This record gives sequence, C-alpha cells and structure tokens, in this order.
Amino acid sequence: MPIEQRVVSGSGPLGQTSKITPRPRVTEPVEPPAQESGSRKVSLKAVIVSTVLIVALVLGAVYWFVVRPALDDGAPPPIIAGAVHTVDSINLNLSDGHYLRLGFAVQLTDQAQEVDSAQILDAAITVFSGQKYDNALDPVVREGLRQQLAAQLDRVYEGEVMEVYFTDYVAQ
Repeated sequence: MPIEQRVVSGSGPLGQTSKITPRPRVTEPVEPPAQESGSRKVSLKAVIVSTVLIVALVLGAVYWFVVRPALDDGAPPPIIAGAVHTVDSINLNLSDGHYLRLGFAVQLTDQAQEVDSAQILDAAITVFSGQKYDNALDPVVREGLRQQLAAQLDRVYEGEVMEVYFTDYVAQ
C-alpha cells in the first residue's frame, strides 16, 4: 500500500509561508524515574519469609514423623512369652447339681518368677464355682469365663500372666 504524505502549511494564502515561532522551553527539574525498588524489596521480603516458613514446616514434619517416634521411650517393651505352667484337672460343683471337670495351662511372660499352683487353683474355683450347667456349655460364656480367669490371674501375678488355655473342660 502506497504511503501518502501531505504537508500542511500555515493559515495564510497559498504560496505564503508562515513563520512558526518556537515556544520557549521551560526547563523543569527532571526527577529520575521512580525505581521499583520498594516493590522489589517487598517481593524479596515475601520470598525470604515464605522460604523460611517452608523450611520450618519441612523440619517440623521431619521431627514429627521421624525423630519423635524414635525418641518415644514411653512405649512398653514387647512382652515375650515364657514358660507354660500346667495345672492338673479339678472337679468343680456347678450351681444346679452338675459338676465341671476343668484343666488348664497358664502362659507366663519371660519375666515371671515361680508361680504357686494354690493361688492359680483358688482363682479358678472363684471364677467357675456356682456357674449354671447351661452357661458352662455355652461357648460364648466359656470364653468369657476364660478371659475372666486370665484377668484375675494377671492381677494376682502382677502382669506376668499372658494367657490361659483350657486342657480339659467337661461338664456333666
């Protein structure tokens, strides 16, 4: 596309040239352009603060999930199974004229000292004597009685009993 250039002359008739007088130049003190150092400082401060916060969060997470569990000495040591003490079968009277033949073994921890069979038998007699015949045959009740005996023996032997196993259980 061709470019057209037009010359606009003064307001006089054609052929007359007009004098253009230049305006006097007023020199005002020129201030240097405003530097964006203020906004740059703010953004630099924001970057530094956010970096410090991120580093603090990462260090906190490492402490919480890695270091703290390793330092947690409050957890009890694992219980290691020790000897199994077998108790001879005994006959117990039930409440309605029947009897229960009961034999069991007691799983002790490795820290357990010598156990007394008399205390074990006393706890068994306390738990099982006086039970009804129908209750003695019910598997759910039998499991509850076994757990009750284990809890009572654990109290007597101060945490040295881990489990009670039935070796003989006959109700007549």
